[in-house]
Amino acid sequence: RYSRGKMLYHTGDLPFPIQHTPDTFSQFKKEVERYVQIRKPLPAPERTFNIITTEIDPGIMPGLKDLGHESLQLDRRSSNYFKGGEKEGLKRLEDYFSDVDAVRSYTDTKDEIGGSNFSTSLSPYLAQGCISPKQVFAAIQTFKERYENHKSLEDLFHQLMYRDFLRFMVKKYGALVFDKGG
Repeated sequence: RYSRGKMLYHTGDLPFPIQHTPDTFSQFKKEVERYVQIRKPLPAPERTFNIITTEIDPGIMPGLKDLGHESLQLDRRSSNYFKGGEKEGLKRLEDYFSDVDAVRSYTDTKDEIGGSNFSTSLSPYLAQGCISPKQVFAAIQTFKERYENHKSLEDLFHQLMYRDFLRFMVKKYGALVFDKGG
């Protein structure tokens, strides 16, 4: 079953057509917070899918050198190595929200790059569709219920909203966003 999940807000739930999306984030925020309720994430499928019974020879997976690139050398100083996939995205989401101090300090540390919990490190998983913004919003709500409503949670929520706002700007203006002056 197909479902849209890359955004926090469904376009059909907005109080305006996309072509009339406010051009400033503050006005966008004001209107959507007043009129739009965020939908819950869809639950995981209840049944498993049929196993593919056809034998397929996967062949040899080419490496970076085979594709004309140098081998990737991971920098030992980095604290964030991203593994792809939904399982890793969900694990990162759970790990981040289980560290109460990291969540509470998000506002102060979100722009830092020196530690694994200085930011949520959820962006690659959101960008690739491994997790949805609705799942992050649900984690924010769960944290609020379990601990408290903290300024950092509001800031994180506003980042999710801003992410949607920018996507709506691209939908509204298309290629014009790449013109000089944007």
